[in-house]
Amino acid sequence: MAGAILESVGLILGSLAAALLLCGLLWWSFRLIGHPGWAGPFTLLLIPLAFVLPGMPFVDMAVIFTLLFAIPLWIEGRRGSVHHG
Repeated sequence: MAGAILESVGLILGSLAAALLLCGLLWWSFRLIGHPGWAGPFTLLLIPLAFVLPGMPFVDMAVIFTLLFAIPLWIEGRRGSVHHG
């Protein structure tokens, strides 16, 4: 029982960390080319990944968390576009 709980916590924390790293990498990459607002919408390309790799809960959760983190990325990117555009 304790093993299942530890596995679940590890899965959640690991997928959260992967999603944060991916969003940070996307933000940094698109900021380098001058379009940080594209980082949020670019994460929509990850949705098919959850269907291509069925039966992988880590990938499924990481995609879900990445899409959730894409919302503040998009909002912040739009705010930057308004101030600089």
